[in-house]
Amino acid sequence: MPYLVIIIIMLVINLHNTAIYSYKRSGFDWGGHVEYIKYMAQKWRAPVATEGWEMFQPPFYYFLSAIVYRLFGGGAAEAGSLKAVQIMGALSGIANAYFAWLVLRKLFKKNRSIQLLGFSVVAFLPMCLYMNPLISNEVFSGSIISLAIYLLIRYGFEKQIKIHHALVLGVVVGLALLSKYTATFIFLTATTVLTIRALMNPSTRKSEMTALAI
Repeated sequence: MPYLVIIIIMLVINLHNTAIYSYKRSGFDWGGHVEYIKYMAQKWRAPVATEGWEMFQPPFYYFLSAIVYRLFGGGAAEAGSLKAVQIMGALSGIANAYFAWLVLRKLFKKNRSIQLLGFSVVAFLPMCLYMNPLISNEVFSGSIISLAIYLLIRYGFEKQIKIHHALVLGVVVGLALLSKYTATFIFLTATTVLTIRALMNPSTRKSEMTALAI
């Protein structure tokens, strides 16, 4: 019940902020993010880094944003279509908090007080409440990276990694890399964990190396 209350409060706050925030509130670089989304909505391909201010960013967030942008009217209804992109960001922020809760559940299985406290802290961090409704790849990439961390904790420390678990982890880490270069750290961490597993388990080294390769 406390979790449901927190999620409802998060949803209300985030949707309220989304409603009152202009899409120009992302700071000095809002124009670059919006330009990238419009570029993607027109050409449906990743740009070259020299084609615009934010065009060096990985394309996954902007590809999904372009889909939302076009579904809600695109340039013909720009205020509404960009507001829909802001809503996508707010929902990403809520997903980020949820994935953090999954990590807490895995790390502190028997301590529900720590789980609830940690989830509450993540849910109501002032910077998150401010950033979630903005048009930026920061929050979206953070949610994908959080999911990758959870999957690494869940699958990377099992007695033996199943091939389909390695595939899921690899896909999510790949999507994280396609969202922001910061995900390089979770890629390196996952690779290191799986390499150590392969070195420390001679009896299952073949399957461990297969998981690492995937």
